[in-house]
Amino acid sequence: MQKKMFEKMSGMILILMISLIAICWSNSSSAAQPPWTPINGNENNMIATGNVYFNGTLLNGSGYWLGTYGPDGLQTDCRSVGAVAAGGSYYATIRGNTDGQAIYFMLWNGNIGQAFPAGESLSFLSDDLQEGFNIHCVTAINSINITAPNGGEKWTEGENHNITWSSIGTITNVKIDYSTNNGGSWNSLASNIANDGSYTWLVPNIPSVNCLVWISDAANADTLDTSNAVFTIFNPAAPDVQTLAAASITAVSAVLNGTVNAHGLATTYYFEYGTTTSYSSSTTVISAGSGENNVSVPVSISGLSANTIYHFRLVASNSEGTTEGNDLTFTTTGGGGGGSGEAGGGGGGCFIATAELGLNLWFMVLGMVSGLLVWTRQRAKRLKCHL
Repeated sequence: MQKKMFEKMSGMILILMISLIAICWSNSSSAAQPPWTPINGNENNMIATGNVYFNGTLLNGSGYWLGTYGPDGLQTDCRSVGAVAAGGSYYATIRGNTDGQAIYFMLWNGNIGQAFPAGESLSFLSDDLQEGFNIHCVTAINSINITAPNGGEKWTEGENHNITWSSIGTITNVKIDYSTNNGGSWNSLASNIANDGSYTWLVPNIPSVNCLVWISDAANADTLDTSNAVFTIFNPAAPDVQTLAAASITAVSAVLNGTVNAHGLATTYYFEYGTTTSYSSSTTVISAGSGENNVSVPVSISGLSANTIYHFRLVASNSEGTTEGNDLTFTTTGGGGGGSGEAGGGGGGCFIATAELGLNLWFMVLGMVSGLLVWTRQRAKRLKCHL
C-alpha cells in the first residue's frame, strides 16, 4: 500500500517538474500567451494530469497552453491556465467551489494565436486527483481569425475604425468584446451581429497601450479568436512642452532644457533664444518621437556673450499643431573671472595687482633718491677735505 502511494506521489512530482520546465520554456519563446485570466478567491482545487492530443496525434512542440473553464465560459469563468510540456503532457490545478460542476478544456496554440476546444470534460471535485485524463482537440470545423486590430495598431479615440476578421464554417453571428488592460477584463462591444467580416467601431475615449479584441461565435463561445498582440487607443493632440531651467552656464555656452509629450504623433522640437523675447536664434530641429509620455530634450548652445541675460523657450510641432513653451532666462558668466559667475571678479584682481605694482615702484624711486643724496654728501665731504 505504501509502495503504491509512494509510486503515485513520485509520478505526480515528475509530472509537476515536467510542467514547470514547460512553463519556463514557453515563457522564453515568442509564442503569444492565451488571453485567459483564472478566477480569484478562496476556491478549492482539484488536479488533472495527462497528455494532449491534436488531430489524433500526441502534441509535440512549444508554444501551447491548456485552459480549463466552468459553465460561464473562458472570459469570466477560467479555472486554470498552464503550459503544455514539449512532449505533450499537462498538469492542471483547477479552481472551483462547487462539486459536480462541469469543467471544460481549451487548447491554445500561441504560435498562431488560436484556440481549439477539447472533446472531454470532467466534474469538479474538491481535493481530487484525476491522473491520466487525456485531452483530445481537433481543428475546429468553425474558426475565426481576427485581421484587425491584430497587434501594433494605433487607433484614435473618438474616431471610427474597422474591426475585421475572416471565418471558416457555418458561423451565422458573432460576439465582439474588447479589453484595455491586456485581457484582465473584457467589455462587450456587440453581442449578436452578422458574421460579415467587418464591424465599424467608434473607438471610446479610454487611452491605453494594452488593448485587445475578442471575437467569438455567438452560438458557440468555444469558437473564438483574439488579437495576437496589444494595440493602442490614444488621444491625438498638439504636443505638450515645458521649458526648464538652463544648466552648465559659462561665459559663452549653456545647456537649454525642457520636456515634450508627443501624444502619440511624430513630433519635432527646437529651442529659440536671444537677448530679448524676439529670440534672434534657434537650435536645429530634432525628432521627439511619437510616444505618450514626457521626454527630456536638453540641447547645448555656444557662441554667447559674457555677462549677458538671454531669453529662451522650447517649441514643438506635430500634425495637430505647434506649441510654444514658457519663456525663461539665464545670465552668462564674466569673461575673465574663472567661471565663478560673480560679476567683476576678474577686474578686482587686476586692480589689486596694479596697486601693488605702483607701490613697489614708489618705494624703488624713494630708495634711489635716498641713495643719490647719501652719495652727494659723501662726495662733498671728500672735496672739502681735498681743498
